[in-house]
Amino acid sequence: MLRRSPGFSIVAVLCLTLGIGANTAVFSWVEGILFRPYPAVTHQERLAAVTGTVRGGSEPDYISWPDFLDLQKNCRQIDAFIVTKITGRL
Repeated sequence: MLRRSPGFSIVAVLCLTLGIGANTAVFSWVEGILFRPYPAVTHQERLAAVTGTVRGGSEPDYISWPDFLDLQKNCRQIDAFIVTKITGRL
């Protein structure tokens, strides 16, 4: 059947090649981000992410600068904080 319609065969092989390549790329990206440990973090089991919440909302939100300073000053169990984004709200 593949010999009878070579155009269809080429398109099918091309689609399979692109699909397998895209699948491999996505899984490599996910494996590199989610499953491999961070090389600069020595105690990775102690790594935690902190987010804020909006009252009445269900979506996570960034913490404000006063909240960050409060966490940094009063939280004794965390050695260091790293900030990625601070909101402008108080």
